[in-house]
Amino acid sequence: MTINKLNNIRGLLFTMLLTSVLSCSTPNPKANDVAPTPVKTLNPVSYGFDPVRKEASAPSVYKTVGVCNGLPRVNVKTAPGFCLGLVDNGEGMIKPRYTLAIDATHLLVTDMGSWNANKGKIYLLTFENKKWSRKTLVEATQLPEPQKCILDRPNQAVIGPKNEIYLASARCIATIKPLDKNAAATIQVKIGNLPSEGLHPIKAITFDPDGNIYMNVGSVTDNCELETSDVCQELEGNPARGVIRKYTRLADNSYEQNFEIFAKGQRNSMALAWNELNQTLWTGENARDYIERKDSALNGQEKPSDKMNVVQKGDQLGWPYCYDAGKVSPEFPHANCSQYKQPHLLFPAHSAPLSFLKYNGTLFPAWYKNRLLVTFHGYAHYGHRIVTYKRNDQLEPVGDPLSVVYGWDAQGGQGVGTPVGLTQGLDGSVFITEDNSQKILQLYYNEKEGAGAPVAELKVGTIIQDNSQLAIDFARAEEKRKVVFTAKLTNKELPLFTQIQNKLIDQNCTMCHGGLSYPSLQILKYDDVGNYKKLKDQLWPRLQGQSVPQMPPGGLISTNKDELFNLVKRWVEAGYPAP
Repeated sequence: MTINKLNNIRGLLFTMLLTSVLSCSTPNPKANDVAPTPVKTLNPVSYGFDPVRKEASAPSVYKTVGVCNGLPRVNVKTAPGFCLGLVDNGEGMIKPRYTLAIDATHLLVTDMGSWNANKGKIYLLTFENKKWSRKTLVEATQLPEPQKCILDRPNQAVIGPKNEIYLASARCIATIKPLDKNAAATIQVKIGNLPSEGLHPIKAITFDPDGNIYMNVGSVTDNCELETSDVCQELEGNPARGVIRKYTRLADNSYEQNFEIFAKGQRNSMALAWNELNQTLWTGENARDYIERKDSALNGQEKPSDKMNVVQKGDQLGWPYCYDAGKVSPEFPHANCSQYKQPHLLFPAHSAPLSFLKYNGTLFPAWYKNRLLVTFHGYAHYGHRIVTYKRNDQLEPVGDPLSVVYGWDAQGGQGVGTPVGLTQGLDGSVFITEDNSQKILQLYYNEKEGAGAPVAELKVGTIIQDNSQLAIDFARAEEKRKVVFTAKLTNKELPLFTQIQNKLIDQNCTMCHGGLSYPSLQILKYDDVGNYKKLKDQLWPRLQGQSVPQMPPGGLISTNKDELFNLVKRWVEAGYPAP
């Protein structure tokens, strides 16, 4: 196939219609307005296994029963005395991530908009007449460069030095004055040109008492799994990935752009907090996926654990060479895990801690004061919770997770919980933002309804066979595939593209992009120049292994690759017919 022939492609997009829950990783990269600094590697970097993702098209349906602080009460389990109120049902939002309480009647909400670049929005919620209403505060059409970078997958909204509101996106960190008449005009980029390619483009930040910024810069790959040497090149590249950056605050409240690498060897730490008691950084690290594909003796639902690290300057945390507490990764059998700092705490496998909140309010029972609340976003059994922990003398969490919100797992038609951001309100309540379910919620406590003790309901290490709805859907889809594909693969008279779907897509792409209840990936017509460019510039070279990430990871699963390439060539020459 030639590039000239590919130039004739019009209007085809491989659209994955997914019904699964978002994993703790991030998707394939898109081109950004500002070109990232190239990664210096000895070997080509592949993004490796691309996890199952969900792009929700409509908000999940939440059952509500009764009232929680004047809001509809979501029908999930909570610690006694707590309730979950529905602030915003999510119509019109795509992927909200954080909610920040500006004052008693205003909330700022970030919406990623998509895993694709520059689709984000910023919303303002206002409380009037005993209800919350939402308006769009900032969208891409309002912003020139360089300010537009803040709408490239915006994740976090947080209070920083001088009580300024900071926004963290994939490509930059900026401040905003959301209550000004023209909020878009107040956006000031503090840190720009951040690396945003690879599986983990999204940024999270926190501050120390001097206002210095600590930033997660997640890894390009899942576990550097296609590296051909004993050294993971992306850790050593420019820019280095899988690291925590420190940006020093200057006297004029700007930031030194020449950052330092505060710590390295962390895959993707989306939950960050500073512990003033001993001047350490807490990180909630989302560990690797698919370890069972490299070592079939391991239970991929129980391993590896996600981690809490207590980080000091210069720490080497072990990714990708080691997992859990000093266990050697299958890809790096010669690694010496004793040379790396061990995690402070192991979170349940694939629980996906996406936000830390050190509670300091007075609404909750006194036991919660200075304790850590954590969102378990995860796509697997241990996710879909808000948990807390006992603590030691350094205020660090210890022991097993104790649930504050749970039973949030789509049973009985209830929407599945996908909590991301946690933010404390001025009244001591906690606002929770869900991305896949597109909800803004309020966690409230009423002492008349219970004493508030968190519940020890989560039993780690108990999964033998996953009987969750996710696994049931996978099993049902697999049975459907066995019946449908056997007949299709032997039929030589099917239309050209149907043969491609059966022999190429369904046999090679569903491992990472499987559509659960769908027997195969669905192909939709979409007349869009960006989609045409993606097919021309990315699909063909990735299939041939000439671009990254190679698709599928490791190459085509076929004993006759030439036959598959010839089939694609015939399809191109036939004018790219599609259903």
